Amino acid sequence: MVSRGGGFSFLDDRVTRLWYVRRAVTVAVLLAIVLGMAGYAVYGYCQRREQEYVYFIRSMSSYYREDMGEGRGGMYGEVVKPVSDDFVKNRDAGAWFGDPVKPGKEGELRHVMDIYNGLYPEKKTNVGEFRRYYGSDWQRHVKESFAGQSNVPQFAHWCYQKADLVYRVDCFDDNDMRYHRGGEAVVLGDTPSNYGYTQGAGIEYRNYELKTDFEAGK
Repeated sequence: MVSRGGGFSFLDDRVTRLWYVRRAVTVAVLLAIVLGMAGYAVYGYCQRREQEYVYFIRSMSSYYREDMGEGRGGMYGEVVKPVSDDFVKNRDAGAWFGDPVKPGKEGELRHVMDIYNGLYPEKKTNVGEFRRYYGSDWQRHVKESFAGQSNVPQFAHWCYQKADLVYRVDCFDDNDMRYHRGGEAVVLGDTPSNYGYTQGAGIEYRNYELKTDFEAGK
């Protein structure tokens, strides 16, 4: 509206200012919405990354326990170190032990490994490779979903598998109070794992032998 003097009226000025205010408020609201959505997206991304990292930490622990045959007659807690409860709680992948072999247990590990290597010469491994695989290189193996070739996990899995045993020679077995011929399959209520057999081969399982060794005439 033009005033009598030919200029804009006071009312026009108020309308103009009001329009700019509304526009500013609208822009501010839109900006707040955009920033809120961006913040939510960043928060969601951080949450996903945190969840992925926690899952990775738990995977390092669970895959190791599985490979070492925890609760299944494997080497977990016997020859190799158990995973500390604080490892998952502290969420620090860098805190993984560099050497998984328990102090003073290298000789026992080497003995079991020699038996395995004798049975499977095409899948041989050694203590040094074992230490690296489940120690300093373990984080990388889990992160890469165990890509690449290594005989180490096959040895670890063999340790907790049930031993296929036969009688070493013709003998009387105190366990079932029966006489058996050499080469006959051993039937036990609780068959030991391959690792368990190697630990009791000289005493508890002295009359038994791994079927593969018997057939090879060892």
